[in-house]
Amino acid sequence: MLKKYSLFFILCFICSVSVKADFKGLPAVTNFGKVNAYSDAVKMLFNDRVQEMQEIKTLGDQVVKVFVVKHLNKKWFVKITREDCLSCDTTHFDTEWKLKHEYGKKYSWVSSKNAELVFPDKGAIFVLGNKKNLIASYAWAPGKTLYGIHSEYFNRKERTGKLSRAYYRYGQVLAVTHLDPEKPSQEIDDLLNRPVRLHLSDRNGENEKYHEGNDRIYILDLADDSEYVGRKVLVVEELAFWLSSMLDNYDDLESASNCGRKHECLLLPFDSFAQGYISSLPLYDSDLLMLMLKRIYLELVEYNCHEGPAEFCVLEDRLKTINWVES
Repeated sequence: MLKKYSLFFILCFICSVSVKADFKGLPAVTNFGKVNAYSDAVKMLFNDRVQEMQEIKTLGDQVVKVFVVKHLNKKWFVKITREDCLSCDTTHFDTEWKLKHEYGKKYSWVSSKNAELVFPDKGAIFVLGNKKNLIASYAWAPGKTLYGIHSEYFNRKERTGKLSRAYYRYGQVLAVTHLDPEKPSQEIDDLLNRPVRLHLSDRNGENEKYHEGNDRIYILDLADDSEYVGRKVLVVEELAFWLSSMLDNYDDLESASNCGRKHECLLLPFDSFAQGYISSLPLYDSDLLMLMLKRIYLELVEYNCHEGPAEFCVLEDRLKTINWVES
């Protein structure tokens, strides 16, 4: 059952990209009508009281423009999404606004792990070049993405304790969004088939920031996908998505040798994440939780052996040789 869920989840992720010119779900926000430029929409969003505005590069997959804005002496992140973006026909942009409304009553316990969900502050719809756009502003989240921290450690050899601490802290946060700390179980299948306490879509290393100074995790991009809206999302699904994203870090190495002779680029983040995950669930059997996490991770390594770089086959053989899952 475990393999069926994990591989199915990956395949859904790979095949979910589409290019249909239509927004699936939009929040109830102001309509600016037609504007002449993206920068004009930014100024309108802040009532023409922008002190500084800088456009920054974006990959352009879903977000067409990104700006950093200073308004009332505060730094803001502004993103603009156009209706013909990749996956716009399946993305529910309204869910992060709904989550913002529900947070205080239902999910404020997230803050107990020194974590913050970064919600939209202002939003609007506008038309530019006959295309509908959604603009939204977010308070600037300090720190670096987990993906960026991983790259610094293995590509630029900045071997500090930040990587281990960042993944440990994120494990602590993700654990309580998945499982109720007060409801342990001795059955892995029971744990994996529970609905998550708080569904957070698209956890990929780019949408999570860690700030070393305040040891805080910031969780970004809270829009959801049609695949999950209106149904219960299981722990196994979210774990498989996140752990597969951790394996994707291998693709971003500047050279295969940067991973380390013992595949440290794939195993060090996992170990730190797993230790953090377990630490947030002290009433649970720690060995059982580690076994659960290792089983999923190894299955994803096996999948990548068939679908990805040959190095994953080397890692698979090594982990099985040393009986890693049971160790």
